[in-house]
Amino acid sequence: MMTDDMALLREYAQSNSEPAFATLVSRHVNLVYSVALRQVRGSHLAEEVTQAVFIILARKAKSLGPKTILSGWLCRTARNIAANALRTERRRQSREQESQMQSTLNEPDPGVWNQIAPFLDEALNCLGQKEHDAVVLRFFDGKELEQVGAAMGTTEDAARMRVNRGVEKLRTFFAKRGVTLSAAAMTEAVAANSVQAAPAGLAAAVTAAALSGTAITTTALIAATKAIAMTTLQKAVITSTVVILAGGVIIEARQVAKAHVEAQKLRQQLKPLTDEIQTLQGEHDETARQIALLREENEKLNRSTGELLRLRGEVGRLRLESREMERLRDENHRLRVAPTESSPVVVGQGQSNTSNSIPLYARMLRVDTEALLSRIRNSSVDYGDSSPDVVQRSLLHFLKDNGVQIEPPAVAVIDQTNGTLFVRASLESLDRIQTLLQALGSRDQSKTNGGP
Repeated sequence: MMTDDMALLREYAQSNSEPAFATLVSRHVNLVYSVALRQVRGSHLAEEVTQAVFIILARKAKSLGPKTILSGWLCRTARNIAANALRTERRRQSREQESQMQSTLNEPDPGVWNQIAPFLDEALNCLGQKEHDAVVLRFFDGKELEQVGAAMGTTEDAARMRVNRGVEKLRTFFAKRGVTLSAAAMTEAVAANSVQAAPAGLAAAVTAAALSGTAITTTALIAATKAIAMTTLQKAVITSTVVILAGGVIIEARQVAKAHVEAQKLRQQLKPLTDEIQTLQGEHDETARQIALLREENEKLNRSTGELLRLRGEVGRLRLESREMERLRDENHRLRVAPTESSPVVVGQGQSNTSNSIPLYARMLRVDTEALLSRIRNSSVDYGDSSPDVVQRSLLHFLKDNGVQIEPPAVAVIDQTNGTLFVRASLESLDRIQTLLQALGSRDQSKTNGGP
């Protein structure tokens, strides 16, 4: 309904639609009348304030923004006009009337509503705009929290927080004035009693007064609207009253002019502070930019640190591989220059000797690679081509077939280029290998010489 309120107001502002404005008046007249009644404590003056509020609404229809909460705006406007009307009314009230009003206000009343009613509008005036509008929508208009959030352009949870903050501030305000209530009791009393039915016909009178467009001042408009149903004598009294009030308006206008001058002086005094605030704001923005750059640089350094750690790990791995390659080169060189005589070999770190009681010996033997390859080709086992790797595997198979098992740390490495075989094994295995190689060479020689 809040969006519908502003749609109706825009319709009236654009096309002077009286039905649209009449709908707004009938919808909110009870709210405005109740606020005015609590302020002025008199039904007649409350009616006048209600008319004045809707007259101002009609005048400002084009200037109100689309996000305006109309219920909240009407409450604030009603309180302001009621306060002005009340001050004017009190000037022309007799001492007896003032004393009677004061005694009425001071009468003790056990009811919760009677305790908070005299302070409610003053308490509402101390709230911020968002909290004020949320409380009005929730307890004056009777909206659910979801509707309050939709009207204020926020979520239901945010609306609940605003309502709760407003209720807590109201409780604090009442407690300072000797009225201690729970939040539930206070909100129940406000929801049940804050909006009272306006007198019959007031909505129609307000609509007519607001749309007439003939009023000069708020007070004069109120008097003119009431004068429709008055006698000639009453009209004369009202005319005199209007003249007196016009004098009060002139005095108030002078006070407003004086206040305007003072406000101008204050603005001039505040200008240096405003400039300083702008300078500080610029420095704050620059500091925020520097912080953002530092954070970005810190993130880059963190990424670089991670990359550095990864590279360090890679370097460590490469060093280990380099040491292993160096060890293999030394081993290869040692194998190449190893003596032909058998000599014991010490099993180094990283090697394992399956039989700790049998020492290993190294021996360089001559081998007829052609005879070995011929033997391989004539064998029923297919060892592949004659590449070095195949020849090496073929040699191991040949030795295995003849009862010699070469397993680490024992080694048998053939070098086809110079026809040598380096063997590291037990003495028994060395002798057996040497015998097999000699037999292989003799057998091949016998075939060459025409033997069987």
